[in-house]
Amino acid sequence: MNHSRKNERGVTILVVAFTLLAIISMAAISVDLAELYVARGEAQRAADAAALAGAKMFVTSGFTSLQSSGAPEADLVNVCQNGGPGLSQAANVQAEAAARQNTIAGQPAGVISIACDTTTNPENPQITVSVRNTAVPTFFAKIWGNTATAVSATAVAEAYNPSSDSAHPANSTPIATSVKPWLVPDCNPNLSGCTGPFFVDPTSGNLLNNASFIGTTINLTQISTGNGGSQNAPGLTFYPLSIPTNSPTPSPLCPACGVTGITYRENIACASQFRMSCGEPISNSDAVEIQTGFVGSTFNTRRGARCLIHASSDGPNLGQDIVIPATPPAKMPTIQGGTANPDTSLIGVDNISRSDSIVTVPLYNENTPGTPLCSGGNCSSGHTVVTGFLQLAITQTNPNVSGTPQLQAVILNASGCSPASIAGYGSTTPVTGSGTTPVPVRLIHN
Repeated sequence: MNHSRKNERGVTILVVAFTLLAIISMAAISVDLAELYVARGEAQRAADAAALAGAKMFVTSGFTSLQSSGAPEADLVNVCQNGGPGLSQAANVQAEAAARQNTIAGQPAGVISIACDTTTNPENPQITVSVRNTAVPTFFAKIWGNTATAVSATAVAEAYNPSSDSAHPANSTPIATSVKPWLVPDCNPNLSGCTGPFFVDPTSGNLLNNASFIGTTINLTQISTGNGGSQNAPGLTFYPLSIPTNSPTPSPLCPACGVTGITYRENIACASQFRMSCGEPISNSDAVEIQTGFVGSTFNTRRGARCLIHASSDGPNLGQDIVIPATPPAKMPTIQGGTANPDTSLIGVDNISRSDSIVTVPLYNENTPGTPLCSGGNCSSGHTVVTGFLQLAITQTNPNVSGTPQLQAVILNASGCSPASIAGYGSTTPVTGSGTTPVPVRLIHN
């Protein structure tokens, strides 16, 4: 009997059984924890997307565009509202739509609350979005009766207006991206002459040629007489425009490089206050007309453009931001901060998000009914309307040599006007910098 009590055979099986139970339990907990961590990451991405989409509405609505009177273009009540889901304000609607496009554990993310903050820093309004999914499944926790777990996340985004940072003048951006006084024909820049629309379709407002022109480099040659679409060499011609302006644009929106005193040159280098719309009429009897004589000369074009892009002279890599074309073409290029970038923190930085070299120019269609602009070399007659806009990154100005284009640029984007706005001579949604800088949106993680 003593011998039987000392027999240890079978003990190993018990040890192995308990060990396996512990290992399986830990594995089960690990699987459930991993699932919750993945769901938590998905929830955070959904919240980030929702907050950014909501903050973008501060910009789109014009709320961040402070006018000369100091009042924003849009009332906050119509832009963003504190509360739960289902509100009709623009920021709320866009935030919820962006959240639904993201999933948490296979289910669309749901917004549970939105908070708007325009008092902490009125120039940089913020939106806080919280999302939640209460049905994240667990696999092994069911053993203990826990069939689902709630996962939530919160994100804060703001519309950051650098021109409003009065407390930190070094962060102020001196030039706005506004519509420049260069009227460009809607023609193929790779062919001489103009056989038809190339960038946008004036009958529908849609982009043409699958937008394959985005990312390509073009030359821009200024003319003040003749037919703008009848260029005789690859590239694009453009008319200098006389655009109404207020009193000389005050610093810091206009850089101190001797461009003030001539309206045309100032509108190139500084932030034009004029709000140019789709269908904008252009003729000698309208607010916008062709600029002739010395004021609209190629000298003033080059001088204003050099000041705009912070280049010390004509040519590449002379202080201006560097535009790096994408490979293959038809994709967005990247921009590297130049040595003269007014924001010293951006000098030499790759893939910066804003640049003073980025401008918007109006397009017109050579086939617009009526008398063509500058027909027969006479710029006191003829008319056209704006049918779209091109966004360009000016890479350099060229030396003042006969037959040499004044500007070189990369096409970043295009926008077409609806036929109704063209026929109506002016839409209700002008394309303008309005004296402000581009307002980016950014996430804030505490």
